[in-house]
Amino acid sequence: MLVAGELWRARADEPIEKDERVKVISSDGMEIKVKKHAE
Repeated sequence: MLVAGELWRARADEPIEKDERVKVISSDGMEIKVKKHAE
């Protein structure tokens, strides 16, 4: 996942489709946890 120009490994509790908007909810090292962005 590309965030602010940096490449991160991401994980989520639900399936996320390619190019779907997400919100970063936490980070651990170079891994971020994301969830679907409520529009």
